[in-house]
Amino acid sequence: MTKTLNECALFDSMVNEIRLAYDAAADLSLGWRFLYSPKLTLTRNTGLAIFGYNPGGPAFEPPIPSVEAGNAWLTSVERWPSANTQPNFMRFMGKALRQVANGQIAQYLTRSLTSNLIPFRSKSAMGLPRWAHDWGISFWTKHIELIRSQEVIVAVGNASGDSRSPFAGIAKVLLDQGAALVASEDWPSGWGEQVVRFRRFSSGESTVSVIGVPHFSRFDTRDTKTIERVTTLMRDCRRLT
Repeated sequence: MTKTLNECALFDSMVNEIRLAYDAAADLSLGWRFLYSPKLTLTRNTGLAIFGYNPGGPAFEPPIPSVEAGNAWLTSVERWPSANTQPNFMRFMGKALRQVANGQIAQYLTRSLTSNLIPFRSKSAMGLPRWAHDWGISFWTKHIELIRSQEVIVAVGNASGDSRSPFAGIAKVLLDQGAALVASEDWPSGWGEQVVRFRRFSSGESTVSVIGVPHFSRFDTRDTKTIERVTTLMRDCRRLT
C-alpha cells in the first residue's frame, strides 16, 4: 500500500508542477499533457520509454495528465491528425519489439513509459517559447531517476546539438547530471540522408541507451540493418524481456 501511495504522490506532484508552470505563463494558451500512457508507467514499466518533443496542435485542448485507456501512440486509443505519424511509429516499434513483446505489441507499449520532453502544447516546436524548452530540461533533470531507470529510450525527433528535439534534450539531461557517453553511432534510416542516432550513457550502475529516430510524421525508419540493430538491442536488455 505504501508503494502505491508513493507512486500516486509522485504522479500528482509532477502533474502539479506542470499545472503551476502553465497557469503562470502568459504566453501559453493551448493546454498541456503529461503522460501518453497510464500513470502507473511512471514507476512500474517495461524499461522502455518513448519521448516526443511536445504535444502539437493549433487549438486549445483541456489538460491531459495521463492516458489510462492505453498508449496514445496506438490508433485504437487516439487518432492524430497526421496520417503518417502513428502508422510509421507502429511499423518501426512492431519490428523493433518483435523478440521481446511476444506478439503483444499494443499491450507492451501500454506498459511502457511514454511522454514528452516538454508538456506544453504549441502549433509547432519552433513556436514554443524558449523558456518552455528550458523548463522541460529542468523538469526532467529534477526527475532524472525516471530517465536513469530506463533501459532504452526511443526519442521521436533526433536533431542533435542544442536543438529542439527529445533526442538532444534527453542527452543533455543525462550529460549535465554526470552520465558518461560510452557509445555513439549513427545508422541509416533508409530515408535519404536521415539517420537513426544511437547513444549509450553510463551513470554508476545505470546504463541507458537512447535511440533517436527521425520524426514519424515525415519519415519512415526502414533500413533493414538498422531495424535489426534496434531489435537486437531490445532483445539484449535484461528488463525489456
